[in-house]
Amino acid sequence: MEQSGSAVYGNLTWPDGTKGLAQVGVSVMMKRGNDMYTGAPNGFATTTVFYQVVICYPAAREAEALKVFGTISSSYRENPIWRQATNGFVTRLGNIEHAGRMERLRLQGEQSAAYAKAQSEASDARMRDWERAQASSDAAQHRFIQTIREVETWKDSSGTPVELNAGYSHGWSRPDGSYILTNNSLFNPAVQFQQNWERMQKPRN
Repeated sequence: MEQSGSAVYGNLTWPDGTKGLAQVGVSVMMKRGNDMYTGAPNGFATTTVFYQVVICYPAAREAEALKVFGTISSSYRENPIWRQATNGFVTRLGNIEHAGRMERLRLQGEQSAAYAKAQSEASDARMRDWERAQASSDAAQHRFIQTIREVETWKDSSGTPVELNAGYSHGWSRPDGSYILTNNSLFNPAVQFQQNWERMQKPRN
């Protein structure tokens, strides 16, 4: 906070010949800064007239008037209630301006955070779309290659995938790596051969 003051002492004259004296004191408080987000200049200033005295007198009584004016100036005492009210006003004004700047900063921060979140969500959505499209393309290419090779993917009871001849609706496997494919839904090699055969499943594409 920068603070400066100045005062003026003036001789006054009115059209009717009356003369006068005036003393005026002015105080200026100024705060300069920059917006933390935009860098633009940001600040405020408060001007206060802290002293003001005017005396008017007939021109013929100037000597007497100057003596009275000197007595008034030397006996001047500031009203503490007025000073307290003035200081309180300046403080409240500063607090209001500070609260306004903080609110603007808060809103700017929320806007920046919302923009960053929206950008991040849009980027994530684009990545998920690309991954789904890539996965769909890979799966379609894999099915096309299997069609050319006339094979299909089956899974045994342990979930291990294996490619076998296409065109069958039922499959059975044994732990030793033996496989049976058939279109007969009633055929069960475990019953037919009295061996350890387990049903295989076709994974969903």
